[in-house]
Amino acid sequence: MADPAAKLRADRALRKAARGLVDADVAFIRQGVTQRSVPQRIGARLGDGARDIAGEAAMLAKENRTALGAGLAVGAVGLIGWLFRGQLLAGIEQLLNRAADGEPEAASDDFDDN
Repeated sequence: MADPAAKLRADRALRKAARGLVDADVAFIRQGVTQRSVPQRIGARLGDGARDIAGEAAMLAKENRTALGAGLAVGAVGLIGWLFRGQLLAGIEQLLNRAADGEPEAASDDFDDN
């Protein structure tokens, strides 16, 4: 069996090494926090994310110009239709009333089968 004193010395050496790593990590984190505050870090992260999204959107738009143009056209027509929906509905109602007034009667004696 191993010498208990030697095992204790080895365990203490490992503990000191681990403590050194933890202390170095804490010092690194403290140094990073003192360089930039938390709001600055959040702002930087949000800015980086926004730049990434904008880059992806620009690349996607460049690759799909036709679909983007068609989508914008449909959106513009939809917006115009929504803005002028009252006038459009009134016009459609007038057309339907004209069509209903101009229809011939369904029962006609001209086509008698007898």
